[in-house]
Amino acid sequence: LARAVRDLRDMGPSTAVISMGAEGWVAGRRDRIVLAAPPAVTARSSVGAGDALVAALAYAMVEGLEFETSVRLAAAMGAATAAAGGSSVADMDAVRAMLPQVALTRLDQEIAQ
Repeated sequence: LARAVRDLRDMGPSTAVISMGAEGWVAGRRDRIVLAAPPAVTARSSVGAGDALVAALAYAMVEGLEFETSVRLAAAMGAATAAAGGSSVADMDAVRAMLPQVALTRLDQEIAQ
């Protein structure tokens, strides 16, 4: 997936992402590609979790947050929303609690640039 993200990014967008659902997602920007593994949660509903993730990533980018911080925030928002159930978006207290539980693994060093 890291190569696919790199290839997507090389087509022009500044950021490219590929979701793997509950398993996490791969994101790439400039010279960074990371795998974000969200914390394990009891998913009450996946409705809106991906949308919440994308919204959090867009927010973080507009606010100028560092790439890894943006990815971590987005992964926490997606996981917290899945745990919230129904079609509600997670509250920020739940997201903040999950931030340190998001594991980031750099993948850009594993592929030839």
